[in-house]
Amino acid sequence: MKILFLTSRLPWPPDRGDRVRTYHFLRVMAEAHDVTLLSFADGSAPPGSREALRGLGARVVTVPRRRSVSAAQMARAFPSREPFQVAYYRSSEMKLRVRELAADSDVVVAHLLRMAPYLAEAPARTRRIVDLCDCISSEYVASLPHRSAAGRWFYGMEARRMAPQERAAVDLWDEAWVISEAEVAKLGLTTRPENLHIVPNGVTVPDGNEMRGTPASAAGKSAAGKSVSGGPAGGTTPARIIFTGHFGVPHNIDAAQVLVNEVLPLVRRDVAATVELAGASPIPAVRELGGAHVEVTGWVDDLFARLARADVFVAPLRFVAGVQNKILEAMAAGCPVVTTDAVRRGLGAEAGRELLVGETPTEIAAHAVALLKDPDRARALGDAGRDFVRTRFAWETVLDRLEAPRPR
Repeated sequence: MKILFLTSRLPWPPDRGDRVRTYHFLRVMAEAHDVTLLSFADGSAPPGSREALRGLGARVVTVPRRRSVSAAQMARAFPSREPFQVAYYRSSEMKLRVRELAADSDVVVAHLLRMAPYLAEAPARTRRIVDLCDCISSEYVASLPHRSAAGRWFYGMEARRMAPQERAAVDLWDEAWVISEAEVAKLGLTTRPENLHIVPNGVTVPDGNEMRGTPASAAGKSAAGKSVSGGPAGGTTPARIIFTGHFGVPHNIDAAQVLVNEVLPLVRRDVAATVELAGASPIPAVRELGGAHVEVTGWVDDLFARLARADVFVAPLRFVAGVQNKILEAMAAGCPVVTTDAVRRGLGAEAGRELLVGETPTEIAAHAVALLKDPDRARALGDAGRDFVRTRFAWETVLDRLEAPRPR
């Protein structure tokens, strides 16, 4: 099967949600089929990106994009109802390349709504698929209370433009993919619901002893002869709380600030604890969170090793869409997770069994303290979470969908 895969940016490095999904889709598809990746390039990808992606077995073709031109196109979209991100990625050269490369393709997959208009350049005989991934308009609406006045104005407008276009994409193309049942519900009614399919993210589950190292709580008990529940002045090895993600995106920035400024002080009333913020591209506002009890690491080479050393993964994410890869990774490592119900709904996990849920800093802190004081419960929760992701989330699901008979 010849597949043309359209992305708005090169999926390298796979260090944030959209690039993780597109990277692994490309990897899995290229293992079984003839795949061409067609992507915009604006010079922001690190050296060696194309070579790394070609190493997966795919052909890589890029179309140059100037940010100044894209910004001007977005500005000109103000009087219209076109989503700004669609206008931002509009390109006559991309249209021509899609038309050329789709001519002998069997399937064309466009990642995200912003790339969906290019499906019109593919022959009608091809199977044309838009991977919406998440209901982005819903995430924008959920984020509004946590944004500045200017942010509320802009993202409120973009949400109103995106919502009808997301539903229209389901009806217009042969298939539309989303990441979970929760995103199906957020999209609402469409005239062709049979076009909508769930294609989840995947996660690599380490084997056996790779899962968990020696958490700080266990180390503290062994070395000091007592648990970490003695409070901040107890003189024991502090418990490790970890939160991971790309710290250049709003929902992760907001969650990091809530964790450090609101959750951690509550935890430290009962338990000696530190926070590690591990992930790429921390903006200055995140770096400034570092201090005596907070480490901001930036990019880490071995994320699972960090998760293995942690006692609990705390993710006070107040506005999200879809399935959060960071949560899948923590659960795959057997690290017990405390997060919000918005995250739980995206996963389809059971609160109290596979993870713990809180909506306020007080609730989240109480759950974290309870796990830090009860290592057996924490271990059981981590084991249940690992079993959950092992049985539910595999990247190979995308092949099942692509190789299914074409809908009539």
